[in-house]
Amino acid sequence: MRSVQAGPFPFVAALVPCALVACSGIASPPLYPTTSSALASSSRAELQVTRATPVPTPTPTPSPPPASYLAITVNTPRLTTRYGANSFPCAVQITTSDPNTTAPYSDLLAYTTDPPGGFPMSNVAWSVPDLSSDPTPLYTHGLPGQLVWNSLRPNETQSHCMTLAVQVAKAIAAGSYSGSITYIVAAGGSFGLRGTADTQTVTFQIVVTGS
Repeated sequence: MRSVQAGPFPFVAALVPCALVACSGIASPPLYPTTSSALASSSRAELQVTRATPVPTPTPTPSPPPASYLAITVNTPRLTTRYGANSFPCAVQITTSDPNTTAPYSDLLAYTTDPPGGFPMSNVAWSVPDLSSDPTPLYTHGLPGQLVWNSLRPNETQSHCMTLAVQVAKAIAAGSYSGSITYIVAAGGSFGLRGTADTQTVTFQIVVTGS
């Protein structure tokens, strides 16, 4: 920094740095870029700073699925039996509901068939201890099945355990068999008309130990 006598205020000139005036005859570099490339770089930087951040499009929330008419929890998928009588308390937990509030009632029905090579399901009986402890032989002739319980009020939910009783005759060879039970919810309508609202089939592994 040097002293420059200029105008009536020499002390102001004394404070001017060499960057603003010529020092020893050497031209000072410009304070701001003047080339076209520098200006372009500056413009790009300004654009990058001022560019708006895109707003993500919100994902629509799917509608919840309709209420189910029939829900089954299999507590004993493997029925290990001996010759004679075998009982499996609460082998399945069954819940029925009728989301259609206009239906006067809904019934739970069950049936099975004797598949070739499978366990003879005619030897199986069921009971619902909450309603009745009397065992009922399983219906083996397909549709329409047999009544397990019914509902006389619209939009009523019921949940009960089903006990299975398996009678194994000695004529049945020891081994592993399969057997299934189909459950149906029949929703009621006007004048006693019914239609199938839901159906599920539960397959069991029935093991005969032979002892």
